[in-house]
Amino acid sequence: MALLGCAPTDTGNPPAALDANDVSAQVVSGIIEISYAITGAPGAVDPPEGEVWILELDQPRPVVRIAVAADGSFRRENLSARDGGRVRLWIEAPSGRSAPLDRVVTMDGLAAPGEALDTCVRLDPPDAIDVGDDERATLRIENGCSETVRLAPIALRDPEGAFEVVTDTSGTLAAGASETIEIALRAGDGALHVDALDVETIAPRVGRRGVTLIANAR
Repeated sequence: MALLGCAPTDTGNPPAALDANDVSAQVVSGIIEISYAITGAPGAVDPPEGEVWILELDQPRPVVRIAVAADGSFRRENLSARDGGRVRLWIEAPSGRSAPLDRVVTMDGLAAPGEALDTCVRLDPPDAIDVGDDERATLRIENGCSETVRLAPIALRDPEGAFEVVTDTSGTLAAGASETIEIALRAGDGALHVDALDVETIAPRVGRRGVTLIANAR
């Protein structure tokens, strides 16, 4: 159930990102599709306020919102994901929004994701974009590497969902160059919408990073 009054208010002191050592998954069943519970240890959220949001980055399922307990812990059962599927966890609190923690769901629990973007490929904003009604939000991609990188077309998690890519990547980004893609909100209903896109390099090395898209979180 969604809680009122837990959206970020941009006080300038957002909560710290969740520590992977404080978050665990308990697999209940499944082979290809895994059923699992997720637990944040006491103190995982400090200060203990707001909600933990969980979003699958590979399947268009609704965002999961978990109230933080008074001791900073959280738990949700009856979650599901594909074996090897990526999930993103972050905190939405009155003090702001934390940076995300990305994990991969496996039969053994949670693992670190692979194939990250090279650190010299920089995104601005790096993790999440707030998209307003009748507005176009932007994502800047900068190639700080010493060589040209090739980019795949921007991949929305749900191509038929609430968001659309208005201006896509050119496909090639020279060393030291940057470009800006534009994202718009199709749905103008004032409801909360959460999705994600992938920025993916295909040469000279393969890598990707998810960016969360959020509308009407407040």
